[in-house]
Amino acid sequence: MTQSEYQVGGSLPVNASTYVRRQADEDLFQGLKKGEFCYVLNSRQMGKSSLRVRTMQRLEAEGYACVAIDLTRIGSQQVTLEQWYAGMVRNIWSSLNLSQTVNVRRWWRDRDSLTPIQRLSEFLETVVLASISQPIVIFIDEIDSILSLNFAIDDFFALIRACYNQRVDHPAYQRLTFSLLGVATPSDLIQDKTRTPFNIGRAIELFGFKTEEAWPLVPGLAEKIDPAPEVLAAILHWTGGQPFLTQKVCKIVLGNAQSGSGESSKIDHPGEWVAQLVRSRIIENWEAQDEPEHLKTIRDRLLRNEQRAAQLLGVYQQILQQQEIKADDSTEHMTLRLSGLVVRRDGVLRVSNPIYGAIFNRDWVEKQLGNLRPYSEAIAAWLASDRSDESRLLRGKALQNAREWSKGKNLSDRDYEFLAASQELELQEAQKELEAKRQALEADRVKKALEAEKKANQLLAQAQQKAIQRLRWGLVGLTIAALLAAVLIVWTDRTLKYSQKLLKSATRLERSGVMTWREFEAGGAKLDALIAAIQQGRELKALAGTNLPLQAYPAIAPLLSLQKMLDRIEPTPAPLIANSTPLSSLSFAPRVTEAGMLATGGRDGIVRLWTLGGEAIGQFRAHQAPIYEVAFSPDRKYLATASADGTARVWTIEGEPVSELKGHAGEIYSVSFGRDRQHLVTGGADGTLRIWRISGESEVEAIAHKASVRTVRFSPDGQYIVSAGDDGMARLWKRNGEPIYQWTGHQGPIHSASFSSNSQFIATGGADGTLRLWWNRSPKQRSQWKAHEGEVYRVSFSPDSEWLATAGSEGTAKVWDREGNLLAEYSHSHINSLAFPPPYSAADPPQLVTLAKDGTVQLWQIHGLNALLDRGCAALGQTDLSRDALTQLCPEAQPTSLTP
Repeated sequence: MTQSEYQVGGSLPVNASTYVRRQADEDLFQGLKKGEFCYVLNSRQMGKSSLRVRTMQRLEAEGYACVAIDLTRIGSQQVTLEQWYAGMVRNIWSSLNLSQTVNVRRWWRDRDSLTPIQRLSEFLETVVLASISQPIVIFIDEIDSILSLNFAIDDFFALIRACYNQRVDHPAYQRLTFSLLGVATPSDLIQDKTRTPFNIGRAIELFGFKTEEAWPLVPGLAEKIDPAPEVLAAILHWTGGQPFLTQKVCKIVLGNAQSGSGESSKIDHPGEWVAQLVRSRIIENWEAQDEPEHLKTIRDRLLRNEQRAAQLLGVYQQILQQQEIKADDSTEHMTLRLSGLVVRRDGVLRVSNPIYGAIFNRDWVEKQLGNLRPYSEAIAAWLASDRSDESRLLRGKALQNAREWSKGKNLSDRDYEFLAASQELELQEAQKELEAKRQALEADRVKKALEAEKKANQLLAQAQQKAIQRLRWGLVGLTIAALLAAVLIVWTDRTLKYSQKLLKSATRLERSGVMTWREFEAGGAKLDALIAAIQQGRELKALAGTNLPLQAYPAIAPLLSLQKMLDRIEPTPAPLIANSTPLSSLSFAPRVTEAGMLATGGRDGIVRLWTLGGEAIGQFRAHQAPIYEVAFSPDRKYLATASADGTARVWTIEGEPVSELKGHAGEIYSVSFGRDRQHLVTGGADGTLRIWRISGESEVEAIAHKASVRTVRFSPDGQYIVSAGDDGMARLWKRNGEPIYQWTGHQGPIHSASFSSNSQFIATGGADGTLRLWWNRSPKQRSQWKAHEGEVYRVSFSPDSEWLATAGSEGTAKVWDREGNLLAEYSHSHINSLAFPPPYSAADPPQLVTLAKDGTVQLWQIHGLNALLDRGCAALGQTDLSRDALTQLCPEAQPTSLTP
């Protein structure tokens, strides 16, 4: 086999060794043998033409006469109605070798008194059926090309239906059947339901390659790659079995396999290797690499009709948000399916494969929706005025239409800011109108009160002195109540005005913080950007006070931009740990005493113990193979390790063996202790979850996932277990192994899952770069957001459950609040794990620890506003800024040097 046998685009030759037989092959073959009218309507490059070629070969081997008509060869733009039908007749005549039977040109001219459809009908009956005694199948490929014709073609489909109906009265027609293939829906092709052949025919479902079907692709890979089956499984994961993509990735894989002397190239981590190739050769800069065109075809099908594009993108956006939606036969659903972007399985629509999900992601949808928005001119003018021209904001019907259009769509921050500003302006104008009405009502109330007072005075003059005295006391009470009411009105008004002022100031600071960071990152005047960031920080401090948690500030961007600038300017802190061999996992011992402890697991199979200051305490060999995860028991008496050797082991912290957990059929990726300190849970490459006693006895074995289980965790309260894996699913279990919920949504493998310390939330992160937050004991997703441009390797909750940290493949660690607001960001190359150190007391400052593949452990201080301002002023003290300017910016600070 040669590399060229993996064919990217076009029909595969009849003898192609890489042709993959699917269920559709048998369905179409058997259906046509039974004389059923069959149609294969599916997205482009799904293998329809190759399916037709193979089916024709099988039918001809059994004595069938087959005709293949490619409608694109007849034409659609300049062709006339008569030319189109004449081309149809000539194709049939040529394919069935009827040149010795009839002169087709003369035959056609002799019947010019008939309409073209009548001539085709007569040709089928008097020439084809009369001359051919075998069963006949006419395949009509690229049927969607008729949509470009400038004349109606319903008569053609009516003729096919008539041929089927003729079987009752004319047995010869039982030998004639049709098969239509193309990218269209029946309703696209013919509107008249009484004439359509689709309600008498059989739809042939065409899905991507399943693993058990795709074995013909293995031999070609095996000549250069070992292990070929695992590499193919990784390819199918990314392509979802889509034929074009699968052939393309197979060809890319072979082209990148390094082999010599006829030996296969050994791939140690097939999943990671294939993922890297897919990202670099297909996903990244995809438009330039899309040869032959495939992804652009999907894009163009979604966007070609501007009137329908917004609806299509809106539906697709819902699929991205919810991972799947209930399928129906609506135009939007059918169009999405025919684009190939989504697939219908088990009554729901899902994104077809991770490659599509990575390219046509939420950011891409937001960008396209932005181009389609009905208020494009208004928002462009508003942004051009630096958001100051209120005349460009929407009002009334325009605002209402914009709201309706935005429903069900995730828009950009600028869109939401524009709509919010429009809403605020409309609210302000409504408040002014209400205030005017209130003043009018108040004037009327005062007038009525004066009239009432006059009447009361008349009554008072006529009453006795005792009654007058009582009334006076009553008036005193009434006056006090009135005064209190007036004070309340004034206080409420002031509070409302203050809230509006706070909102406006916070919005301005948020916008300014973003712009300042962009200027700094773009490489402009960095000193000016730092000064601007410090000024914004001081404004935020004056607006909201000090010592607030990061997530409590009304604007986050000033804090984030200042933090990232200082991390770029200041020297990188010395690593907490600089190990000489690669490390793969870290775990903090529960902080029950001041003596905190950190354990790391290495690729060399050694567990190392450290103080929280980075000082080595001890080490011991736990496995001969790499350690994937190390975990402390809640009482910090034991350590558990999960290894590539297929075992998990329990140790004392002194390194004495306690037990060996054996039973998984393959590598064990994750291990976690239960709260009772007597149970552990493990997950591994065999897709199972196992619950053990600390003594090594297996209590529960569950088939947790359809692919490798990458992470398992006991909840802090000990009641639940979460597992997540390469099948993109996360599952919740009772502590006895009884399944509760299954969560889907990630477009690709899930690498990490974490419980909050209060056991209320579960966070997951994976290959699609998203972080998803789930309610414990609920099937509903709480929230999600794009956390990293690359993959999310690890997610971890802070000890107080208020923050989450994520480690991304692009080399950043990020800290978020539970609403998805980015609070801090740190750069550390090749991060593969992170965690928040457990605090010894509430007074301990928040910190984050990251672990890099090279064995470097870095400690990061998560500074609040005051500390960031102090650092900023210290940084300014190292510049040539004048003392007067420094004093003005930092009146309480001394220009001292920074401490690294």
